[in-house]
Amino acid sequence: MGCPLKLALAAIAIARMLDAGTTCTAIGHGGTEANPVFPTSCRVAVSVQAGTIAAQDWALAKLHRTHPKLAQVIAWTTVGVESAIAYHNTGVR
Repeated sequence: MGCPLKLALAAIAIARMLDAGTTCTAIGHGGTEANPVFPTSCRVAVSVQAGTIAAQDWALAKLHRTHPKLAQVIAWTTVGVESAIAYHNTGVR
């Protein structure tokens, strides 16, 4: 696994935790989780995000062995989506 993928995986972790943090802040201010499957408890939300990070890191590292470009595209797309969600959450009141 090369340095660019490691950077992307670190960025995914940061973006997902920003999503969880901003979701918890929004819920604390009376907001609701838009995803009906996602839990509304902050502890559970952070735990789910942590598990998702671990699973996605494992899957992308495995995919990178045979399809490195695809793994990069998926990783950076995830960073963009999670960052957009975290940004959206900051405006929820």
